[in-house]
Amino acid sequence: MDVQMQLTRLKVERLSYDEADKRLEEPLLAALQQKATCYRARRKAAGAAFIQLPEVKIRATEEGVAITPLPALKSREMITDLMLMAGEAVAIYCSDNEIPVPFATQAPPDTPASPQDLAAMYAYVRKFKPTQVKTQPEPHSGLGLQRYTRATSPLRRYSDLLTHQQLRAHLKGEPLLDIHTISERISQAELGSMSIRKAERQSNNHWRMVYLRDHPKWQGEGVVVAIEGERASVLIPELAMEARVRMKSKPALNSVVKIAPREVDLPDLACYFRVLG
Repeated sequence: MDVQMQLTRLKVERLSYDEADKRLEEPLLAALQQKATCYRARRKAAGAAFIQLPEVKIRATEEGVAITPLPALKSREMITDLMLMAGEAVAIYCSDNEIPVPFATQAPPDTPASPQDLAAMYAYVRKFKPTQVKTQPEPHSGLGLQRYTRATSPLRRYSDLLTHQQLRAHLKGEPLLDIHTISERISQAELGSMSIRKAERQSNNHWRMVYLRDHPKWQGEGVVVAIEGERASVLIPELAMEARVRMKSKPALNSVVKIAPREVDLPDLACYFRVLG
């Protein structure tokens, strides 16, 4: 693959996913969507895993906590593929030009599969090997890419910023950070990233618990994704959370059960649900 890089100025028009979805037939977005669709097909042929678990947006305001499910929009899927395309292009360019950057890698699962339903996706995610950041390119199994680096969020992730700094220095003919310095910075950044991800998970769980505490009469649906004895693990799409519930009879995977909160333990970030009916 021939990849070229150059310093560029862009004129940006910010669109929400909802707005972009309504404009996908316009020439620019239609062309991008076509490229993204072809790219996704290529990744699928290379064994990429396509997992669609429930996602929500959580907002805490003075009026209370609002939890909004995120719909599966075509524009969101398109942007995901375009971001991966950019990351692959940067990885190819950097490895071909011997530019040290943090490469994201992932070993394949012991038993590769193409899960189609929620229970199968839930089980498959638990077989994933952890993503590792290295100074040498290796395949990323989950993405179906031979070389990949994260490069699209330099304001949010330090590893992306580091990649941008290296690319910019290369294009301007300035000295690059050597591979040992990159390795040290990756290690420091990964420690910080782990803490940030943990804090984000705990924050989201906290506000879910606050929401359920403030809505004691909440009722919703849970999809059975795993069964162990008399208990089942259910995913609650409306809240994008997992819960364990006791079942009177053995349910089928992917069956839907009606549930309600029985007790909310805010300090332990736990909610205990009961099955209705």
